[in-house]
Amino acid sequence: MCVVEVEVEGSRTLVPTCSRRAEPGMEVRTDTERARHSRKIVLELLASSVDLSTTPRAAEWIKEYEAKPDRFGPDAARLNEEPRVDNDLYVRDYGKCILCYKCVDACGEQWQNSSAISVSGRGVDARIAVEHDAPLTDSACVYCGNCIEVCPTGALSFKSEFDMRAAGTWDESAQTTTTTVCAYCGVGCNLTLHVQDNEIVKVTSPHDNPVTHGTSASRADSATSTYRTGADQDMGRVTERRKVIRIRDGAVSSRPDTLVAEEPMEIRLNGKPLAVTMRTPGDDFALAAGFLVSEGVLATAYDLQNIVYCAGATVDGSNTYNVVDVKTAPGVTVPDITLERNVYTTSSCGLCGKASLDAVRTTARWPIADTPPLRITPELLASLPDRLRAAQRVFDRTGGLHAAALFDEHGELLDIREDVGRHNAVDKLVGRALQNGDLPLSRTILLVSGRASFELAQKAVMAGIPVLAAVSAPSSLAVDLAAETGLTLVGFLRGGSMNVYAGEHRLALRTAAAQG
Repeated sequence: MCVVEVEVEGSRTLVPTCSRRAEPGMEVRTDTERARHSRKIVLELLASSVDLSTTPRAAEWIKEYEAKPDRFGPDAARLNEEPRVDNDLYVRDYGKCILCYKCVDACGEQWQNSSAISVSGRGVDARIAVEHDAPLTDSACVYCGNCIEVCPTGALSFKSEFDMRAAGTWDESAQTTTTTVCAYCGVGCNLTLHVQDNEIVKVTSPHDNPVTHGTSASRADSATSTYRTGADQDMGRVTERRKVIRIRDGAVSSRPDTLVAEEPMEIRLNGKPLAVTMRTPGDDFALAAGFLVSEGVLATAYDLQNIVYCAGATVDGSNTYNVVDVKTAPGVTVPDITLERNVYTTSSCGLCGKASLDAVRTTARWPIADTPPLRITPELLASLPDRLRAAQRVFDRTGGLHAAALFDEHGELLDIREDVGRHNAVDKLVGRALQNGDLPLSRTILLVSGRASFELAQKAVMAGIPVLAAVSAPSSLAVDLAAETGLTLVGFLRGGSMNVYAGEHRLALRTAAAQG
């Protein structure tokens, strides 16, 4: 439909506007007889082979250009294939696909760089497919919604819209739209909410806004009010794709692999640099807030005035979304920030370069006070690692992330965060709890996917968490801190076995336990 007639040095030709650059002296005519006839033929070919019922303005154009799709007769070849529904979010309706490849570009280098979908087959057998024809949930898809945003025919759609159209209840004339700012990770991406009958039936990311280019996870879960978005493409994403040479039993092949993203983030406190952490982008504001809880600066949501990304973080003044500034509320006591106090955080060991051990032993704002004390069975604790593992969506794609999960005293999962650093995952949990006004977390269990260091024990104590469990070993300092503060510390939580290093009074142990 974008065909125009151009004339250069007396020569006329029809060209798509998207494939020919304007040149000096070029004359462009948009409504010549040849251009209109070309559009008519395109409409007849498309409408006779695919379903254009959900293509915006298709019926209007067919009428305007007097196209007659039925002139090819009832035997015109059509793609008769059932829509692909393999998840609760998106539907691929091949009967509406015109193979424009816009979705492939949006999923690839143009925006998202996840390359979850590509072109499969050749000629009339060409399809838009997931790698190895796997279900979308088993692919590199990050549920950004960009493919749906650029699809011109509705071949890709939200399942909520697909189901409502099938039921005859989809009515765009009865829908209202509201553009809001997603609060999921703190990036501030815009989302447009489509509402019908007081329910959110569709969520889109405006692709004309640079902040939403390459969003990592905007989604509408079964037409409910659940929506979320990840970091912007320029801010870094939870995952990235890299070429890898794969060797299996002597066979060598090349393929893209999904890797966890790692980028530095500087945390500033009231405009002054405080710490640098290597983290997986996403939940940056929660990460900063949780870090300041563990440092004894913040204790409640009322201590926090706001958190913003700092512009001008590069030489050219652009915003890298890797520097956040936390502004405390008036009256909040802020520790003296000196060169000796500044800290550097890596993704493996957490805080390094502390002036002394005493500087780490921060006075807890929320002493552990689970009254009455939690009573947890070893069987309940033993079930938690499997629940954490089942909720690790990014780990499934990368195999390279730590996780921290918060459970209630009955073993129900309250929240989970993933990050390249286990301490960052805990900070994201605690920071989210602070923002939601849930501190202290006095009747919860914190489970971490790696070892239990002194720092993780400190973070649990500072948030008022009474139980810390780890699938690997604790450090001696972590055990000492747990004994001093009344924290229950469990290590080597694997299968039905575990070691209890401190706070055993919270575990409902059998009376026949070995003595000594």
